[in-house]
Amino acid sequence: MTRRRGWTLLELSVASGLFLLLVACATMTFVSYSRTLLGLQREGDHIARGAHGLENLQRQILLSHSLPVGNYTLGTEPLRLRPLAGGSLTELTLAAGNVTWSGRVQGVANRVALRVWRESGHNYVRVEWELPPPLPMLISAFDATVLP
Repeated sequence: MTRRRGWTLLELSVASGLFLLLVACATMTFVSYSRTLLGLQREGDHIARGAHGLENLQRQILLSHSLPVGNYTLGTEPLRLRPLAGGSLTELTLAAGNVTWSGRVQGVANRVALRVWRESGHNYVRVEWELPPPLPMLISAFDATVLP
C-alpha cells in the first residue's frame, strides 16, 4: 500500500483553526489600537482647542481696558471686556462646557477662572482653564499692562 502525499482532514482542521485564531487576535489588537488612538486624538484636540482659546482670551484681555482687581469665574452671566480702541463690548461666557465670545465657541472647559491683582504699578492676570477630566488644567499668568 502506497501512501499518498497531501493533508489529512484532521491536519487541515487544526491548521484552519490556528489561522482563524491568529486572525481573530490580530483583529482584536487592531480594534483596541484604533479605539485608543481615537481617544488620544480626541484628548489632543480638546487640549489644542483649549490652548488656542486660552491664547485668544489672553489677547482679548490685553486689548481691553484693565479689569478691576478681583476674582472672576466665567458662567452663563457674561464677563464683559471693553476694547481699548473703542467698539462693542466683548462678552465671554461659559455654558454647556463651551467658552464663547464674539459668537464663536473658543474651546471646551469645565471652569474658567481669572484672578486680577495689582503689584508695583502693573496689573497681573492669572487664567485657569480647566479642561474636562482626565485632561490637565491650562494656566496662563501675564502682565496685563503690556500690549501685545
